[in-house]
Amino acid sequence: MMSSKRGRPKNDRIELAVSLRLRAYENTNVASNDLEYWLFQAGYSEEEKKKMGATRWSKLKNTCSVTFTKRRKTIKHSEDLLPLWEKTITRTYIRFENVPQDIMDLYSILIDYIDNCSKKSFKNLTGVNLQQIDITDYINSKVVNNKKILHYFKIFFKKQGMEKIGVLLNDLICNAMKNKNDNFDFQDPHQDYFPVTISTDSNNKLNDQWLAWSAIVPISKQGSWITIWYDLTSPRTIEIKYGQMIFFRSDVVHCGGRPRVDTLADQTYYRLHFYLQTKIQKAPDNKINKFHLDGRTYFNDLYTLPPEKKITMSSK
Repeated sequence: MMSSKRGRPKNDRIELAVSLRLRAYENTNVASNDLEYWLFQAGYSEEEKKKMGATRWSKLKNTCSVTFTKRRKTIKHSEDLLPLWEKTITRTYIRFENVPQDIMDLYSILIDYIDNCSKKSFKNLTGVNLQQIDITDYINSKVVNNKKILHYFKIFFKKQGMEKIGVLLNDLICNAMKNKNDNFDFQDPHQDYFPVTISTDSNNKLNDQWLAWSAIVPISKQGSWITIWYDLTSPRTIEIKYGQMIFFRSDVVHCGGRPRVDTLADQTYYRLHFYLQTKIQKAPDNKINKFHLDGRTYFNDLYTLPPEKKITMSSK
């Protein structure tokens, strides 16, 4: 045993256990949560565990856990170990953000409104079990705590720097979406906007030319799902957790759909879909882009499809 800077005894074996666990975490982004495993690796034995008794052994594990957690926060992983959607380059066109509590407090109000809309007001999306309704006028008129609901989202989008990349915060569109049933239906791969060209031949007007974005936020506790293509052969079906919002640029190919790993039943998966328009790129009216830049090649023919989509297409 050694003395720490504060005069308390320092346990070398706990230090070793923490160091071994940190090394595993740094190298693989994963470190076993089995604290006893790391303590035994550092030299503790079953005999010592019995001699210490349950209370002292539990305190030892807690010390090991707390020390590890504090040090883990100082670690920055290699880019190669991060998920695609957390890499620095990827965040220029796809990113997840945590939603502030003042917006989450609005979710029950929004769900109540959606549930009370007439069935005729919903649009059934072609070929999938999704319905949507434009609620822009509602959130721009409904006042909660002396602020319009839309105002809360505008403030959040501004804090996320969306104005700095050309998004017009006074030109937001918001659709509410929900599932009709438990089917594992996947949309066709698509983009939310039709492509626009930004030329770098002359930089004189480049500051005024920005691609639009979309933002999806689940408002029910079951979260939601989205499939994103990072390249032609890499579709990734990702859970958008309750309390999160995903932002993605207009050139990102994606689709909505509930994967077969989701075993929940009778869920509606309420979510909001915001169109963050720019000066040069506006959201099409109830349309999506399903074609490559050549205007002729379907994304369905160009991109590797997720298993759920392949099953749907093979059954037709």
